[in-house]
Amino acid sequence: MRNPLIFAIILGIAVVIAACTMPAPSTPQPTDSPDQAITIAAQTVVAEMTKTAAAEAPLEDSETKVPEVPTATKSTAATNTPAASATPAPTNTTGPSPTPTDTPTATLLPSDVRSPLGDPDWYDSFDTAVNWPLYTDKHVSFEIKQGNLQMTAYKPDKYNGWIITTPVIRNFYLETKATPLTCADQDRYGLMLRAVKINSRDYVGYQLRISCDGQYWFGNWDNEKYHPIVDWTASEHLNTDPGNTNRIGVKMEGDHVTLYANGNMMTEFDAVQFSEGKFGLIVGSAVTPKSTVKVEEIAYWLLP
Repeated sequence: MRNPLIFAIILGIAVVIAACTMPAPSTPQPTDSPDQAITIAAQTVVAEMTKTAAAEAPLEDSETKVPEVPTATKSTAATNTPAASATPAPTNTTGPSPTPTDTPTATLLPSDVRSPLGDPDWYDSFDTAVNWPLYTDKHVSFEIKQGNLQMTAYKPDKYNGWIITTPVIRNFYLETKATPLTCADQDRYGLMLRAVKINSRDYVGYQLRISCDGQYWFGNWDNEKYHPIVDWTASEHLNTDPGNTNRIGVKMEGDHVTLYANGNMMTEFDAVQFSEGKFGLIVGSAVTPKSTVKVEEIAYWLLP
C-alpha cells in the first residue's frame, strides 16, 4: 500500500522540475503599470521607424563635398515655361584657372572698347575643358572640338541651354568670340552674366543673346520666366549669316550695363536685379535643327 504523504512529495518535486525546464513565454511579461507599458511600446515604434528611415535614406551626393567647381546648368524654355528637369553632372573636378593661360593677340582699332584695357584678368581659349562642365542632353550639347567650344542646339524648340563657370565677378568687361556654323533667323547664342546659384542645381541671372539675323536681347531669368530689359533689337555692328564671327562684349559697372559688338557700343542702360555672380555661355535654336556655334575664346577684365 502506497503512503499518501510520500506520493504527494514525489508528485510536487516532479511539477517543480517540469516548470524549470519549460521554454520561456513568447509574449512580453506584464509591466508594473499602464504608463510603463505605453513607454516601452513607443520606444519600440521609434526604433523601428529609425531603422526604416536609415534603410530608405538616399546616399549623400559626393559632389557636394568637392570644393568650388564648375556646375552644369540646365536647358530652359525661352517661351516663359518652367525650366527643364535634366541637370548634367560636371565632367571634371578641377576649378577654373585663376589667371590667364594665354592672351588674345588681335590687333584692335583705337576706338575699340578693348584697346585701353590691356591684358585680361582671366582668359580661356578652350584648349581644354578644365573650366567648363561640358554636357549633352536632348536639347543641347557643349563639347571641345579642335581647340574650340562647340555649342549645338538640337531642335528648334525655343529652349536655351547654358553652362556656367566658377569665378564670381562684380564690375567687369567680359567678351567672347563666336562664329555660328549652322544658324538662321532667331537661332541664338550669347552670355549668362552675374549668375547666382539659388539651390543645388538652379541659377538665376542676366542673359545677353545674339540672333543669327543680327539682333540682340538682354534680360534676366528668374528660374521661371525671362524678363526682357532690352527686347530684340537690330544692330549694324553685328555680323550675320553662318561663318561670320562676332566679338560679343558686356561692360557691367554697378547697375550700369553697356553692350558691345565687335568693339562697338550697341546700347547702354541700368539693370538692378543682380550685383555680382558667375558667367557662362548660351545656345538655342528657333528654326534650325542642330544649330551650331563655335566659340574661340572668352575673357574678362576687372574694373574698379
